[in-house]
Amino acid sequence: MNKLAAFVTVVPLAVIAAACSQSEPPAAPLPPGPTAEEVTYYAAAQVEYRSAEASGNDDDAKDALYTFTQIPAAIILRQDPTLFAAQAACQRHRVPGQSGAEPAFEPQFRAACADVEWRYNEEAIAIRRGLEARTAAADRAVIDQAISEPR
Repeated sequence: MNKLAAFVTVVPLAVIAAACSQSEPPAAPLPPGPTAEEVTYYAAAQVEYRSAEASGNDDDAKDALYTFTQIPAAIILRQDPTLFAAQAACQRHRVPGQSGAEPAFEPQFRAACADVEWRYNEEAIAIRRGLEARTAAADRAVIDQAISEPR
């Protein structure tokens, strides 16, 4: 290989390597708890669920319930990624076809996964309560503003 060919080959590789090694500054982490967007989605899911229940539309009710589970899951993933990963791992070891009050896991995972599932569910419940409280506070503020405006 002549010197020019070697230079043309090496220089672009060096430029590419340098460009790849320059990472963008890390994004600022989200604060703990739900984002404003998650609160809005949760409130919309509440409305969708209540409407679906009133009309008997099971498909819309299932969609809303899916949202109810996904928003707390996203928050848990941000706040406690280890718990989220453990819960996902336990789901892979759930025994199919068994239902009841106690979760059914493969024997070697039963005790640990029961604990993980309990912790995950408690965290999800606390997050849902927080979301519902923020939604209720926002609703109350809208109502109070409407009442206080002169007619």
